[in-house]
Amino acid sequence: MARELHDRAGVAGWFDRRIRHGEVGGSRYGSAVAPSVMWEAMRQVVRLDDGPVTAAHLLLGVVGTGAQLRTAGRTMRAGLRPYESATDVLDAHGVTEARVIQALPAVRPARPVVVPKGRAQRVIRTVWPAWTAEAVGVVDLAVELARAAGHPATGSSHLVLAALHDAGDTDGTAVRLLRAVGADPGAVRAAVEPALAAVEAAPSPGRRADRSPAKARRLSP
Repeated sequence: MARELHDRAGVAGWFDRRIRHGEVGGSRYGSAVAPSVMWEAMRQVVRLDDGPVTAAHLLLGVVGTGAQLRTAGRTMRAGLRPYESATDVLDAHGVTEARVIQALPAVRPARPVVVPKGRAQRVIRTVWPAWTAEAVGVVDLAVELARAAGHPATGSSHLVLAALHDAGDTDGTAVRLLRAVGADPGAVRAAVEPALAAVEAAPSPGRRADRSPAKARRLSP
């Protein structure tokens, strides 16, 4: 048993290092938060023996990450807060870690499709634990949402919006999970969207360079 736990920890550590160098965690469209949420989702799947990873587990990762911060008396640094409002929104709607864990068995897909694909395939390469196509698609869409909005970070809010991209879809595990704990998926999404919409797009590298004092001096007549 000890050897098994050691092997699992080794694979998990490798995954964590890989994900932090992938597009979700290490590029202009990444931060440490999204990988931490994904890691927490994986940790919970292993702890609960409830694989493969689904969109519902990603919501659990968001809720768990927020709970850990509150327990530690910590907050997101200022630059990340606009992209992380989902943790507080879920808490305000009564979506707690304990309630989510209790509801997970009821939303488990009968025949999950485990097909890593899209941009997230570069960071989801391990079979420990398996990821569903649904969960991979949520990560992929979250990155797309951040890119389209010009945001410099893919945060928990992007992940939640991606998981609830069609709040009328009763087949989505994230939507079913929220309903199982008595939360309205549409209301959660409506509460998360304004905070992201209020964030100005990050300037492109070219625009930042244009404002550089050194470049201004070089270009001045």
